[in-house]
Amino acid sequence: MAHDQGYYEDVGLDVEMLLFPSGTTALEAFRQGQGDLVGTGDLPGLVYWATHDQETRVIMSPAFGPERFSAVATAEIQAPEDLVGKTIGIREGSGSEYFAQRYLELNDVDEGDVIFANLEPGQMTAALSNKDIDAFFIWDPHGGQALEALGDTGVHELSTATGYMGGYSMISGREAWLEDNEETVLAFIEATERGLDFAQDNLDYVGEYAEREFQMDSELVASEYGKSDWLVTFLDEAFFEEMSNLASWATDKGMIEEEVDIGSLVWDPVLDLDDRSVQP
Repeated sequence: MAHDQGYYEDVGLDVEMLLFPSGTTALEAFRQGQGDLVGTGDLPGLVYWATHDQETRVIMSPAFGPERFSAVATAEIQAPEDLVGKTIGIREGSGSEYFAQRYLELNDVDEGDVIFANLEPGQMTAALSNKDIDAFFIWDPHGGQALEALGDTGVHELSTATGYMGGYSMISGREAWLEDNEETVLAFIEATERGLDFAQDNLDYVGEYAEREFQMDSELVASEYGKSDWLVTFLDEAFFEEMSNLASWATDKGMIEEEVDIGSLVWDPVLDLDDRSVQP
């Protein structure tokens, strides 16, 4: 919305937006040198930071909300134990994978008793319809799209991520670039906050924009957008606790080879922007 409403231009920035099907995919392009900033979910952003000499720093977390993640399943799957022997769609290396594995773990289902299929979010509804998978774990609006398209076949929401994960998003940049462009970064944060404020006050317009630009259902997008707490630019104790939990899980899974200091994940200047932020 900040880009659409001209808020970046208002603060003197010429921002080009590059779109990718997931934050994990965006990071693959970022690693090749595309972009100065990258928007991702919490897990891929954290793992990238930990496995690339901690070269990046988080500048903001524009969204939080476990309700914006959905586990969508066919009619015969009504409980966690019904997933045994079934194929589950996930996006490897993302919050989708973390949600799925946390859901299995906390419901006493051995992950070795299910089959994981690595899919991009936009592929999951078709895979479920074609019976290539029996369930999938993903962020919205993909879950809502599946329910809208396949609800008359018994496809339903098995669970949200509440109680399993926080569901933060994050925007990061390379520390060297951030330090060389501090005024630009702070202006970007200011304009993005304005965009998030506008979006919260104009959900119908957000839906219309998504329909116009991405051919998505406007009412569905507006509804799903309202599930998140947007404008989480402050980075509080809950944020750092979630990042610590993610780091421990990723280390256990071999995504991160050694323990990391979560305190260096965030770019220091942003901690002074809001008195709710903390220094871990």
